Amino acid sequence: MRAALFLFGLMLCPTASLAESDVLLQAVSFAITGSDASKVVAINQRQCIFKVNNYTYYFDRIYTDRITFQNIKKDRVWIEIHGKANVIDLWDPPAAKDDGSAKMRELKTFSPEVFQPTAQSFADYTVEVWTTELERLKRAWEYIYANGCKGITSPF
Repeated sequence: MRAALFLFGLMLCPTASLAESDVLLQAVSFAITGSDASKVVAINQRQCIFKVNNYTYYFDRIYTDRITFQNIKKDRVWIEIHGKANVIDLWDPPAAKDDGSAKMRELKTFSPEVFQPTAQSFADYTVEVWTTELERLKRAWEYIYANGCKGITSPF
């Protein structure tokens, strides 16, 4: 009987953990995009590194006492995030795709940079979120830091 309860308990733990993980991913999705349906990839959930589209967020590097919300319009919110190291990495694919045509060869000669991806890192960044649910947006950020991510505290 004890063995059966032990095995039953082991079967429940991963499910509970998975459910919590799903809610955390949903909170990250809403906190960053204002949508529950955005695809969030946990790059390293223990270190709170998540990827949404071409953006990688480092939630454990964010000064949690410096997160601010500014309602720009009734459907738009700016969230300022800061850290002592990069809190976000942006990756953009190349602006042009080489199809082998003469026009592309000429463009490659005069502007080769349009065929290269770009990457930038920021320690200070403003996330623009399109939503009318400001209070829910704040709760999503609170959930992230109450359920897995630690963040850091500003020295002053």
